Amino acid sequence: MTIYDDEIFKMACDQFQVIADYLNIDPNDREWATYPKRAVAVTLPVHMDDGSTKAFQGYRVQHHIALGPTKGGTRFALSLSMGETAALAMWMSWKCALANLPYGGAKGGVAVDPTRLSHTELEAVSRRYMQEMIPFVGPHTDIMGPDMGTNEQIMAWFMDTYSVYMGYAVNEIVTGKPVAIGGTEGRREATGRGVVYLVERAMNMLKIDPEKCTAIVQGFGNVGSVTALSFAYKSGVKVVGIGDHTATIYNPKGIDVKAAEQHVLKKGNLRAFAQGDHVNPNEFLTLPCDVLVPAAVDRVIHGRNAGQLKCRILAESKACKASFGPNRK
Repeated sequence: MTIYDDEIFKMACDQFQVIADYLNIDPNDREWATYPKRAVAVTLPVHMDDGSTKAFQGYRVQHHIALGPTKGGTRFALSLSMGETAALAMWMSWKCALANLPYGGAKGGVAVDPTRLSHTELEAVSRRYMQEMIPFVGPHTDIMGPDMGTNEQIMAWFMDTYSVYMGYAVNEIVTGKPVAIGGTEGRREATGRGVVYLVERAMNMLKIDPEKCTAIVQGFGNVGSVTALSFAYKSGVKVVGIGDHTATIYNPKGIDVKAAEQHVLKKGNLRAFAQGDHVNPNEFLTLPCDVLVPAAVDRVIHGRNAGQLKCRILAESKACKASFGPNRK
């Protein structure tokens, strides 16, 4: 029994053991390579708009520091736990090492549903989280970035809070901030475009014509929306399914992704978007398509539905790096 007890952390450890066996890693080096170097849990008391004070739980896990300072996203999600945060940090370590980057992996976040907060409350949660993290993060210690439930605005609040404490602007404390305060152009679109680039390579290898293909994209945030737009207006792939936490929409004749994007910008979600049939979320991933992109929450593909997928290419995005849940085949 440890503070990391969680299905997702166990899944990450199981993945490590498979590769450790393949690489003949000494058993004495395995346990310490999975457990994080450092983990922090904080309580965030926040004044709400109705006059009450609510306490939120925040986490930050720094998994591996041998290669350099840690870096990793900050997730705002109601289900977030220390175990999930530790698993995400471990995966980040692997990614940095495989890409030969001089960073270790980290992850953090707050157990909160950001869609239920007002703009003022979201700012208060974001700033309080960074205030509590100041002793543990820094440009040469641990660099934060956006993840599920966070965006450029939240990164700007993080940067401003840290900078006020330091007494000068420290824009390198976060990635994913607005271009106007030192962010990188194209950063928000990078992951979605990367998904499409790899799908195009797979199509080329399989000798598939993109303009004769269909795609379903689960998740319509930064990654999913950019992926769907790139499919439709760059690759020529017909997008027949899109979904978020409020609706899953399928139309075999194709969906106007730009119209969906404008709808989300105005309404905040896809709930009332009426350009197709609203289908059962449990059946959405098993609908026929050539390309399936799970770009929402993790563990959506598992032993109960893996055999029912009808896609030719499964393109797992970075935002959903733990798509495959337990009992996977």
